[in-house]
Parts: sequence; C-alpha cells; structure tokens
Amino acid sequence: MMKPRMAKKANASPAPASSRARRVILYCGGDPAQSAHSFFFLSLVWKLMMEGKRRGLEIVPVMDSRPPNRLDSMPQEVSALLEKRGIDGIIGVMLYETMVEWIASTGLPYSALFGGNPPNHLSFDDPQMIDLAFARLSELGCKSAGLMVPMQVATADVLEHVEEAARRFGMEVNYESILVSRNSRELGGYSDFLSLWGMPKRPEGLIVFPDVTARGVLTAILERGVKVPEELKLILHRNAEAPYSAPVPCDWVENSGGAMAEALVDQLEAQWEGREPKKIRVPFRLVAGE
Repeated sequence: MMKPRMAKKANASPAPASSRARRVILYCGGDPAQSAHSFFFLSLVWKLMMEGKRRGLEIVPVMDSRPPNRLDSMPQEVSALLEKRGIDGIIGVMLYETMVEWIASTGLPYSALFGGNPPNHLSFDDPQMIDLAFARLSELGCKSAGLMVPMQVATADVLEHVEEAARRFGMEVNYESILVSRNSRELGGYSDFLSLWGMPKRPEGLIVFPDVTARGVLTAILERGVKVPEELKLILHRNAEAPYSAPVPCDWVENSGGAMAEALVDQLEAQWEGREPKKIRVPFRLVAGE
C-alpha cells in the first residue's frame, strides 16, 4: 500500500500570476451534514472558507458523495479541476488513509486533518488532553480513572501516556475501564457506559472523547440514575464552536475549529514558500465546572 507522503519541494506551486488568487480545493471525504460529527465538520468547513478568504485564497469546496466502497480513488470532480490547471493546493478533512494517498499522489502541496507522522498532517494533541484530564481528576480527589476513546486515539503511544499520567497523579487505571470504540457514535457511548457501570470495580473519574460519544454517555448516566459527581466525576470533550449542555456537573476538555483552520492554511503556505511545514498538534484547554 502506498504510504502518505509530503509533496516534494520541487513540485511546490509557483507563485500565481498577480491576476488571480491561489486556488485551493477543500476536499471533504463525505457530506459534513451527514457525519456523526456534523456540528464540528460544518463549523470547520465554514472556518476554512473564512480563513481562506481572509488570506486572499479562492477556496473550491468538494464534498465527496460517493458510496464508501468507492472512496479509494480520486473523485471525478477533483480530476476535472486538476485537468483545468490553476489549482495550487488541497486541504483535506473527513479522510480515510486511501483518500490521503490519492491526495498526496497529485504532487500538489496539501494539508490534511489526519493522524500520522507527515508534518502536513494536522492531528489532535491527545497526550496533552490526557494530562489536562488527569490533573483535573486528581484535583477533584479521584483515585481511579476510566477512559472512553475511539480506536484511532487508542494508539500504543497514547496508552503508554495514560499509564505514565496515572503514575504521575497517583491514580489507578484498570485496562477493563479503558473502552475503545470502532466508531464514535452516541449509541456507542451509551452502550459502552452501561458496560463500564456494570463492572464490579467502577472508576471514580471518567474521561470521554469525542463529544458525540460523550452525549451518549450522558444519556446512559441519566437513565441509570448515576450520581454525579458523588459517584462519578466526568471530563467530557467538546468543540468550542459546537458546544452542548450537560444535565449533570462536569468539566470539559475543549478545542477550537478556528485554530485548526488557521493551522491547515499555515501548512499550505509553508509549502508554497518552499519550507517544510511544521508539525502541528491541535491543543486542548480545560474548562472547569460549567
């Protein structure tokens, strides 16, 4: 399988003629409105459009509506745009690995909201989120913690960081209380929490990422009558541009789509200028006691 790669500096787009702005394809590997993370992705697309306008770019959005089994190749709409020339770069969101591969194969400068090591791939700072959450749970007096995250977050490095943070803050983390889901959905959060709460030894604190999973957890907590924060202290994820309310006391780890949009455009501009883009990890901030 072809590995995602950086566009070579030799292929960097020359400065466009003064008569036109740089043209950038904003590729979404699906319809943001139909995503389980619809509020987040709709907000991010809007932020990218506005950030491009602010920097004098022409953003050409492409929403890939093909069925999942056909998403491993370049969509016809993108091919047509590239054939006409005048495209200076690609920004990709809502991506699978195969999408990143064909984007990289164009040879154009690109940036992507996607994990991995290439510096033009924007990813979340998961270790920082873990540190913020464990520090807060420690402040609240928790001696044990559980974690609910999607599969793409539960890498060996992140799980090692969880162990290290638990030792640092004097907290017990039982692997049975680390629940990893294949897909982030409300129903998954709901069922995973019921499974967690049915265990003989329950954690005193729980960290839940992302927000769509957290909403399912909140439904299960209300249904089971769990006393928060007496029985369980919660740290939930949310996006600053798509907040939601919780019917029980909790703290939040929050990130911003605006910062992501700026970073994705920064990574493109670095390539246009012949520089290697700096690896950027999206930071979180703790919002306590709302």
